[in-house]
Amino acid sequence: MHIIFRLGGLNPFKQAEKHVFPYLKDHRCKIWAGASLVFLNCNPKDLQALCSAPHLLEKGKQYQIYESWLCQGIFTSRVEKWTKGRKMLMPAFSYGMLKQFVDVFNRQTQVLLSRLRIMASTGESVDFFKYSSSFTLDTICETAMGVSVGAQSVQKSEYFEAVKAILQIYDRRLRNPIYHLHFIYKLSPLCRREGQIIKKLHRFSERIIKERREQLNKEQANQIISSAATEDIDGRRNLTFIDILLNAKTEEGQPLLDKEIREEVDTIIVAGFDLTATTLKFFIFEMCKHPEIQELCREEIWQVCGKDPKEPITIEQVRQLEYVDMCLKETLRLYPSGCVVSRRATANFHLNDLYIPANSEVVFSPLYMGRCADFFPEPLKFMPSRWSPDAEHKIQASTYIPFLTGVRSCIGQRYAMIKMKLVIAHCLKNFQFSPVDDWDAEKELAFVITLKTLTPFYYILPSFGNFLSECKRHTIAFWMGLHLVILTDEPEFVESVMTSNDMLNRAICISKPGRDIFQGGLLVCEAEAWHAQRKSINAAFQHKVLLTFFPIFNRIASSAEEQLAQLVDKGPQTLSQMLKSTIISGSLETTMGLKPNNTKMEQEAKTYISSLEFMQHKLPFLALLTFLNLYGLSYFYEKFQVAKKFLWQFTEDIMLSQLNQTFVPNIQVSDVGNAAKPSSDDEFMAIRKPPEIFIKQALELYKQQKLSWQNVVSNANGLIVASYETSSTAVLSTLIMLAMHPSVQDRLYEEVCQVFERTSEDVEFAHLEQLPYLDMVVNETLRLIPPIPVLGRQAINDAKLSNGLILPSGLQVIISIYHIHRRKDIWGPDAGKFDPNNFLPEHDRKRHLYSFMPFSKGPRNCIGWRYAMFSLKIIVARFIRKYRFSTKYCFEDIKFSTNSALCFLEEPPLEISFR
Repeated sequence: MHIIFRLGGLNPFKQAEKHVFPYLKDHRCKIWAGASLVFLNCNPKDLQALCSAPHLLEKGKQYQIYESWLCQGIFTSRVEKWTKGRKMLMPAFSYGMLKQFVDVFNRQTQVLLSRLRIMASTGESVDFFKYSSSFTLDTICETAMGVSVGAQSVQKSEYFEAVKAILQIYDRRLRNPIYHLHFIYKLSPLCRREGQIIKKLHRFSERIIKERREQLNKEQANQIISSAATEDIDGRRNLTFIDILLNAKTEEGQPLLDKEIREEVDTIIVAGFDLTATTLKFFIFEMCKHPEIQELCREEIWQVCGKDPKEPITIEQVRQLEYVDMCLKETLRLYPSGCVVSRRATANFHLNDLYIPANSEVVFSPLYMGRCADFFPEPLKFMPSRWSPDAEHKIQASTYIPFLTGVRSCIGQRYAMIKMKLVIAHCLKNFQFSPVDDWDAEKELAFVITLKTLTPFYYILPSFGNFLSECKRHTIAFWMGLHLVILTDEPEFVESVMTSNDMLNRAICISKPGRDIFQGGLLVCEAEAWHAQRKSINAAFQHKVLLTFFPIFNRIASSAEEQLAQLVDKGPQTLSQMLKSTIISGSLETTMGLKPNNTKMEQEAKTYISSLEFMQHKLPFLALLTFLNLYGLSYFYEKFQVAKKFLWQFTEDIMLSQLNQTFVPNIQVSDVGNAAKPSSDDEFMAIRKPPEIFIKQALELYKQQKLSWQNVVSNANGLIVASYETSSTAVLSTLIMLAMHPSVQDRLYEEVCQVFERTSEDVEFAHLEQLPYLDMVVNETLRLIPPIPVLGRQAINDAKLSNGLILPSGLQVIISIYHIHRRKDIWGPDAGKFDPNNFLPEHDRKRHLYSFMPFSKGPRNCIGWRYAMFSLKIIVARFIRKYRFSTKYCFEDIKFSTNSALCFLEEPPLEISFR
């Protein structure tokens, strides 16, 4: 009978021979992926030693993708667990067990043949991968778990569909570099779908394990298992991998947990299903391309196994199929199931002429080695004769590694080879396979090399620190996506960058989401626009202007005091939301002239805060997507745009509410970035003029045509966000530091009591000048918890810095303020501890000017830094003179999350009591 073969299911690779292989000199190369060192080594003289090196047994990090299903099974587990797991699994792959499995292979193959006969009778083309995959799943499940999942049945098998679906998800994730970033993948619908499927797969395995355990207990399976590998097992119930594992013991003599058994069984299933089915597909593919070779295989099969279509094939007959074995080896040479394998070094070590540092990765490619002309003449030609007894000994050791080599080679390679040869023998004995007329015999192959999985962004600060420490430098350069980036925590280099007129642009990788929000303004605009706007707005932040805000700061602090009074002796409390809602009203009043006790505005301010917090939480993800030119990809992008529009509309409405009623009808509120403009100088004269607030001066600048209406709105938005975010974060951080360090709090209280006669007295500028220890406490808090932990600059042109270094146009510099503030060579051996004495004058003078920069430095520093410091000190001074703060939370337990500003991953709760 004839089967018309349709080549389906091929991976659309991208010609690795063109894009990767040319860079291998002496069959190896070194690659920097970010701050990670990767060795691609396909040199046979190194390979055997590398695969057996004791410091190179750990799997590469990309294998973590499979841990959601396989957890810590033998395929993904760490070395210590792998060593124990492999030892326990070895009996399951003994010759006695494999001989027993042949019965299952024959039985399931007959089901496959029946299905193929139906297709052959119709003359329709066959996607062989579809049939081989269902066959391999049924066989692997029956040999692993003792049950057939019905993958080959007419009706759909729920388990089969789940396995196919999860493997398709893993395939999509491996192909898509953006999905290698775990935190981005977590946001995708694909991740949620993965979680649903894995629950289904785990439930199935757990049910089978439970049933099998009960069955084995009744049959006293221990006696059967002990003889399975050495005695004739005819007449006994077939054993499975589960049986072996259920009777296995740990080194402590304890039985394995069901979860541990499930991990190993699931691992065996995924390896035995997908990889075997793929190899069978390519084998039939080559048989279709080479009918003369197919005929030679068939003649050997008929000679060894006979022509009876239903006669079982024995393991002894399988071992006699020498030419089929040669063809299968040639298939595995051209199409290895694992085309790339990686290992991670657990320690520094030397090997031959190589030095492999700890945490670097070594990548092997069986695909490269099998297709390299240095190892195999005419490498792309399918030539089974390479593997004849006369020729095979000429093949260089370690150039053919479809199942890898060394200590951590594939444990199931004999199982796979026996099963594949048996099903091939049955298929070729019964059918002739031919290609469809319009097929493309030159189907392109490709693969994805995963070099490194990046750390989730809320751990980006430790990651920056790891980059710098691993490279043993304070300034490093690396490629991130399409962007050349310099990362630094070196004050001297930072000064040269921050003071350069060619480095005044914000780094696009950090600022692009902010530009989308603010549509211009001082926070995000480019250097040329920033120069003009900064000059115009500077007057709004003069010292005399800021002094007029003191009554507002005191009123805000008084309001917060009243709310704190309600929390006294009520146990641990988190204060962030209370501080945010209180401080936002001060920001709105000093920026926009909005008076408190406006019920409608207060409600809208709550929505403003929630919208702002949503955007702040998502900004880091959007910033990282910007690195990869995928800005706008995420599912939350539309919601982000809605929140942004509300912020813009909220600010614009407040500005319009300050105008004369006769002026309002002439303005139409527009979409973001297209705000309508007042049209009459006379109408500007009717604007209410609250003293010294930003809106007053901004609208005057608009009248003088020094600022556009969009710039007025965008700067107002930016100032509200910056003043609110910085003040609320800094106040909360200072209170937490004081609660964790009661001796510091007591000393500060003594200083405050010496300055103020009454607890109800307003704080004036003259008072702040008498509070040097408060200044030290605040500075130390800002050192350890800078509101903006990372900032970036981008070269406008080729920038020659003061140190003589030339940075090419477009290069971005990321400055880790967080790590500058914690460098032990600058701040001493206790740099990570809270100590206000770091800011004693005698210590302060010794440090580089740019070693402390909580509000940035240089020409483009924060315009409102004095505003932030005044409001922060007033609130803290008033709180401390009336309340005592305490907490059971330890400083060492603090973990940070990076949104648009540094914040606590878990906010330490504080207990409040009256003085």
